[in-house]
Amino acid sequence: TNLLKEKRHILVQKEYINLVSHKEDTFLRKLSECLFQHWKDASFNAKDLATGLLVSRSQLYRKVTSITGKSPIVLLRHYRLTRSLSLLTSSTDHISEIARLSGFNSSSYFAKCFQQKYGCKPSAYIKL
Repeated sequence: TNLLKEKRHILVQKEYINLVSHKEDTFLRKLSECLFQHWKDASFNAKDLATGLLVSRSQLYRKVTSITGKSPIVLLRHYRLTRSLSLLTSSTDHISEIARLSGFNSSSYFAKCFQQKYGCKPSAYIKL
């Protein structure tokens, strides 16, 4: 069982930690709260994220990319994929249902994004 957990952990790509200013930290906290509240909503997009953070879409793009190196939509997708990991390991639902619960309209798109990020299909991840 520990070997399986280690293999799962290896699949999760390590993220780099950047030092941020107090102002950026405050923005990231608000961003995290907004992502946490809406990650399951498939219709939630970068425009909604900007509205929730009270910034324009261009300001959102500039701030998010300068701090994280990712666009807001990529950040949202990665957040959803990261959250889907716990659903895949703890749920008995089919992958299509887990995709829907993770904010993806299409299970094939979910599988494609999952494979790009983690290097394996969701079904293979479950088997680990």
